[in-house]
Amino acid sequence: MAASASATPRIKVVQYSFICYRLAARGLSQADVARAIGCAPETLNLVIQGKRSSSRVQDALAMVLGYRNWTELDRAAAYWDWNVRSLERGWEVANA
Repeated sequence: MAASASATPRIKVVQYSFICYRLAARGLSQADVARAIGCAPETLNLVIQGKRSSSRVQDALAMVLGYRNWTELDRAAAYWDWNVRSLERGWEVANA
């Protein structure tokens, strides 16, 4: 039982938020992207949430968003999160 729980991919909230942000910034919906890369919208959503893994869908999504591959997109998401958290810390200090 423990093996099946650990085998389930975990949702990466930072990655999910970053992808949604980038899609909105480009005026794209998940359905638009799914049609463009040739997969079902449900599949794309599961990949974005981290509940399903598909290197083809991941890399195609990364390219739509302007990255060479999924690894590059993941690094950009981490950097984006770091910047957002840095700004939040600055706001906390300013409001203290």
